[in-house]
Amino acid sequence: MATPEQARLRRLQRLARLRAIDRDAALRDVAASETTLAQLERLAERTEALAAIYAGQRGPGDGADLAVAMRYQSGLGTIAGTARAETGDARTAADRQQQLLAQAERRRVATAARADTARRALFAQKPDQPSGARRAIGTALEE
Repeated sequence: MATPEQARLRRLQRLARLRAIDRDAALRDVAASETTLAQLERLAERTEALAAIYAGQRGPGDGADLAVAMRYQSGLGTIAGTARAETGDARTAADRQQQLLAQAERRRVATAARADTARRALFAQKPDQPSGARRAIGTALEE
């Protein structure tokens, strides 16, 4: 039958494993948010570069070409603005995920430290016992 100290140690060890799982989930969330942020930053840069290329072109031949070019440039500008706004939102989300990861890591370390302290205390309480049962040599009368 387990002593209360042994039961506490087992609970702390289970909690430490759960905290490690939480940290791993936070790591996956950080990776996903950082990937999204990088993709949006690349999209915004490419869209702005494309808009700059079209803005620097020579004038169209007639009014219809000018109208098409202006609508296209306006659309590129809208896409670039939206991409920049979403990049800001993604950066905020990535920063929040980093904070959650730091919290999860602190909880994991604290729980592991408590489990280690409980384990050390439990082993400090136990008297030194031989590691294996030794058969006595001789008889009780010979002692």
